[in-house]
Amino acid sequence: MPFADKIKTVVKRSLLNAVRKVDLGMNGSCLVLLYHRVYDYSSDPQLLSVRPANFEKQIAHLKKEYNCLSVDEFTTCLKEKIKFPDKSVLITFDDGYYDNLSIAL
Repeated sequence: MPFADKIKTVVKRSLLNAVRKVDLGMNGSCLVLLYHRVYDYSSDPQLLSVRPANFEKQIAHLKKEYNCLSVDEFTTCLKEKIKFPDKSVLITFDDGYYDNLSIAL
């Protein structure tokens, strides 16, 4: 398999692992996005980071096209058994690196 195809396969697997759709029956569903790092690395061999400019574009798209829920709103829907709004999405971060606060926030 050519190297470029291997990279595409790794990226595809990473994206599939990073995106989860929480389907809760009567509560509807909510797309849960998992980000790891938002940083402008010269090298990211594990493909764990998104560049700040790309992240900004992704968030702008999500805000325009989806109902971005806060953790509190997501939790309330679960606890109170309230149906998620259509096209709901929850944005989450893995680990809590400083760039999550200094760049992503």
